[in-house]
Amino acid sequence: TVLAALAHAAYAQGNFADSPGGRCAERRARVRAAAGTEAERIAESYDRDKQGAGMAEVAGRLRLGKEIDETERQVLAIDLANTLEEYLDYGHLYSRKLEVRTEAGFQQQDSVQLAQLLGLPVLAQELEAAGALTASAQRPPELVTDQVQSFTVAGRSSRPARWLLRRIAGRMRRLLAPVISSPG
Repeated sequence: TVLAALAHAAYAQGNFADSPGGRCAERRARVRAAAGTEAERIAESYDRDKQGAGMAEVAGRLRLGKEIDETERQVLAIDLANTLEEYLDYGHLYSRKLEVRTEAGFQQQDSVQLAQLLGLPVLAQELEAAGALTASAQRPPELVTDQVQSFTVAGRSSRPARWLLRRIAGRMRRLLAPVISSPG
């Protein structure tokens, strides 16, 4: 589960030196080499299920006492760990993520219950404590995005090098010089 969570993070926040995050055949091969095939498969399942109704459907079956398979169990554990991380760094306060989950009928206490049903009592306690801390937190409206995702800062190797920017600016000046210097 830990390796799968790290594989998910590699896609979401990773610095592949060619562009920010995302999945493609080359990146999947690199993640499989680092984390293993099973971890990459679970991360892919998590990324697919968290976007749609898959996560809610799995959580619903678990609440009804129905069986869920090991992949679903691990995917749900990763989601709960991500929820805890959002509470701990107040990340959900700076995006619409919490509002979207609340609009869908998901409450903080649901995370606690799901962690208990998964047999993860320490995670349940941590979710409860972190949820209580963030419930009263104030957020400066200027820092809140209307996007569902929190802010991401691209790593250095994903940013254009300064020499490249200077080179492009120099070429643009040379190309535009006749237009800029012409009268009228």
